[in-house]
Amino acid sequence: MSKELITIGEAMIVFIAENEGDFTEIKNFSKGIAGAELNVSIGLSRLGHKVSYITRLGNDVFGNYIEDVINKEGICSDNILRDSEYSTGFYFKTKVKDGDPEVHYFRKNSAASKLKL
Repeated sequence: MSKELITIGEAMIVFIAENEGDFTEIKNFSKGIAGAELNVSIGLSRLGHKVSYITRLGNDVFGNYIEDVINKEGICSDNILRDSEYSTGFYFKTKVKDGDPEVHYFRKNSAASKLKL
């Protein structure tokens, strides 16, 4: 039985290192989307649930990319707000063989941090 669900969170762009190494030595990154609630939304949608996602994205190329992915995943984007003043958050993540990767966030004053319900 399909359920109707709503998730709320910060969607971001993640740039993941293609090779292991120190951040200063990495030359190539792959682009993806990130955000725990968005990942849950995608999984629920793929399982056949009707999902709506609430967030605030910058009126920028990162926001466009995230909204495009959300729509392609069949998630309702009617409650996504776009912000011309604040940008969409993003971060860089290194790749490691063991332990935790380095993560460098750029989300202070992001559009989602200004979301008010």
